[in-house]
Amino acid sequence: MKFANRRMSMVLLSLILISVLIVVNEWLYNGVMQVLVPITIIVSCTVILWNAKSLSVLRAVIVTGLVVLSIYMVLPEYTAKQAAAKIRTEFEGVGRVSFSVNTPVISDSFSPFQSDWYYTFEVIEREGTGYYLMMDPHSDDFMVKQNE
Repeated sequence: MKFANRRMSMVLLSLILISVLIVVNEWLYNGVMQVLVPITIIVSCTVILWNAKSLSVLRAVIVTGLVVLSIYMVLPEYTAKQAAAKIRTEFEGVGRVSFSVNTPVISDSFSPFQSDWYYTFEVIEREGTGYYLMMDPHSDDFMVKQNE
């Protein structure tokens, strides 16, 4: 492949990968996945390969491994639908579970791989009482906020 075609193919592949990552984050994870690290790795690898004189198999394997590892490290344990299903199984008497706006997490520690958001659900019990339930997408920790 010619040098210019290889460069354009890398840029196009990077843009497609970033787009897919963002769409998956919105559809499956309701926007809670920390996508900054994989996007940074993808852009950095594209710049490095852009400036490389030749593309060896070892470089391609290392870059692919870095990208796959960075995406794997930021994937939440639960998708939004899995979190809603977990609420239905963990809590007795749940009539309806609906998504609400995600809740930001305020923490003293910093981790580029952990999400800065909790899934937030409005839970209506069969008796008609309701409350908001927040779930950490990386664990099964719940926090309940009663409706006033």
